[in-house]
Amino acid sequence: MITNHIRSGDLDSALYVFDNMTVKTTVTWNSVLAGLSRKCGKLKEAQELFVKIPEPDAVSYNTMLSCHVRYVECGDLDSASKLFEKAPFKSVVAWTAMITGYMKIGRVGLAERLFQKIPEKNLVTWNAMIAGYIENYRAEDGVKILPNNGGIWYPAKFLNSEQCFVRV
Repeated sequence: MITNHIRSGDLDSALYVFDNMTVKTTVTWNSVLAGLSRKCGKLKEAQELFVKIPEPDAVSYNTMLSCHVRYVECGDLDSASKLFEKAPFKSVVAWTAMITGYMKIGRVGLAERLFQKIPEKNLVTWNAMIAGYIENYRAEDGVKILPNNGGIWYPAKFLNSEQCFVRV
């Protein structure tokens, strides 16, 4: 029911249902958190809800990190960074959200350090890094990080070539 209200854009009804629930699971907490994080101007409410979640899981942390990264324009990437550092588990989604956020505000060095540390890179991570280089006028660095094997490039395995190479 909460998810249906959120999908239809009726966040107030979703919050009403949530507030009146006697038993709240991590899934219901995460649903409301996701709804708040998508609604412009609801970062503070999302933060307040997040700290109340009895047992936040990877979805909770990823949702909150993505929420902070969306608010980069408001200068809230530092909050996302603190949340990322204290997260008990960091998924590839969380790593990629932070890389994207750092690239958006021109902190390329921080994004590069995270990219080097990430335990498992996926298609989205590679795209975030390359797109970030391009947005920061460093397309040549985007080309340099492409995975290769003995000089043979196989970016299709890792990258959405239509998205990345058109930008390069």
